[in-house]
Amino acid sequence: HRRRHTLFHERLARQTPRPGILSLLMDARAAGLRIGLASSSGHSWVAPHLARLGLDSFFDARLCADDVTHTKPDPELYLRC
Repeated sequence: HRRRHTLFHERLARQTPRPGILSLLMDARAAGLRIGLASSSGHSWVAPHLARLGLDSFFDARLCADDVTHTKPDPELYLRC
């Protein structure tokens, strides 16, 4: 279990944004669109990864599981975002 956990975090640290995501976010921002991020993970998981990937500044709204009473499959998170 410990080895798997270590490998998972090592691999995660090497991840980059999926192809096309950065240009999509930049195009949306240039078009004046407000961008929201809804995640069923907690802020303690989401925030460091967005910062590491340099994507945190793109989101006008960022709601996570900690912000709502119900998560998947309940739409509360997405409706609030």
